[in-house]
Amino acid sequence: MLAISKNWHLLVLTTIYLLYVITFRGDILTHRFNEDLTRQFYLSQDIPYEVAGNRLFLSDQDIYAATGVLYFRGGDPAFENFEHPPLGKYFFGLSTLLTNNPLVIQLIWGFLLLLYTAKLGTDLTHHRLFGLLAALGLLIDPLFQDVLGVTLLDLGQSALLLIYLYYFTKRPGSLGSGIILGLLASFKFPAAAIFIVGIITLRFLLNKELSWQYFKHLLVAFVVFTLTYIQAFALRGGFFNIFWHVLRMGKFFVDHSTASFFGASAILFTTGWWKTWWGDLSWLHTNLWTPLWPLGLILGVIERSFWGVIPATYLLYLGVQAPFPRYFMIAIPFVYLVLVSSLYNLMNRYKLVPKSLS
Repeated sequence: MLAISKNWHLLVLTTIYLLYVITFRGDILTHRFNEDLTRQFYLSQDIPYEVAGNRLFLSDQDIYAATGVLYFRGGDPAFENFEHPPLGKYFFGLSTLLTNNPLVIQLIWGFLLLLYTAKLGTDLTHHRLFGLLAALGLLIDPLFQDVLGVTLLDLGQSALLLIYLYYFTKRPGSLGSGIILGLLASFKFPAAAIFIVGIITLRFLLNKELSWQYFKHLLVAFVVFTLTYIQAFALRGGFFNIFWHVLRMGKFFVDHSTASFFGASAILFTTGWWKTWWGDLSWLHTNLWTPLWPLGLILGVIERSFWGVIPATYLLYLGVQAPFPRYFMIAIPFVYLVLVSSLYNLMNRYKLVPKSLS
């Protein structure tokens, strides 16, 4: 009974999430892998040489679903979709092999993201109700609902980021946090891992808290990152230069992910509008945007806490990165953490916080 009373908010969250999936996300539950994608991939824009047939254009989600299966069939993670590390695609492949549905793993990542949002929210406000409200806010966010139903890497990356921060704040520099950081860096192009390590390192430098243990956990992360390429090592008889491969990924990222001007992502985040970098350079509006994003951004800057400044710092970090709403999955959980923190502080000032649900 004590365990239930301490974790009632997580039980409520689990129940609501299951009801949401069963009631509203039949598209995910009934999805099936298109086997023809494994053939189409070798005709796609991802293949750098002349293909044996008509060139096809595949979406990112089709490429990730296809390469995840191809990796399990002996594909080379340093060739097939080399621009992203392989771990996230391995999960899509495993989900497909076990269920013929690559989106099953997305349901798991979605739940983990909500779960650790609730945990961090509870730690932030010292109140379980407000931790639950942060997770429920994320659940109804249009961007979260969108990425939950597609085979993109941003959802799992965001979940791993929150899991890493949760355990790092409990035991900074621990072996476990190093392993999770390595998984985060291996999931998608490691911009998110570089970002959060940069933020934490700067904070530790300013507070004079850098230690050998911290650097050891970074070394553990790099070892984990390298191990996700074990198939690339095996296919080359052990002669695979992981450092050169990381530089190759970085060059591809710079060459193919640049917007028409600095701050394009910040404009998209705060207004929902973004400017195309092809054709007539027109302005478009996304239906995945919500005014809660800029509200959380502003409150976070005012609050000036570690969690509060992450959305603003992340937008600066994106710089000239091409603006895609899904890239904001890194920042969105912190928007809702800031919103519930501000709500808690306001209600606490007027003694309106319900103590019975803490």
